[in-house]
Amino acid sequence: MPTFKFGGCGVPHCLCSVDEKDGGKILRRFVFVSLLVVGQIGVTAPAFSQHIAGVEPSVRPVDAPVISEFKKDGAWYGLALTGVTPPYPASLRFLEDQGAWFNPFIHPGMLGSYDIRGWHDRE
Repeated sequence: MPTFKFGGCGVPHCLCSVDEKDGGKILRRFVFVSLLVVGQIGVTAPAFSQHIAGVEPSVRPVDAPVISEFKKDGAWYGLALTGVTPPYPASLRFLEDQGAWFNPFIHPGMLGSYDIRGWHDRE
């Protein structure tokens, strides 16, 4: 059974055995297992066929999902205009062009005095 020495910080250095014979064996096993794991990761990584954003941002992948229609009914507008009273300002006309992408305006934000539209009062 190897005995382990502690560094100046008090952390045991498991690979720095006082018994040189056992310490070398432990170090070789650690290096072997590390290389084996890293090698397996390198072999299996190309097997995943997920899209990586940023590789070619101007080209949409052929098999990427496409939203063909985004319906905004009265319930969607009611949720989007939570806390806003009529007459609605012209600055909110951007909602007419809103698609299926994320927009922080139509989701609850911060709590307390920052919740000027009362999103969290409804919950």
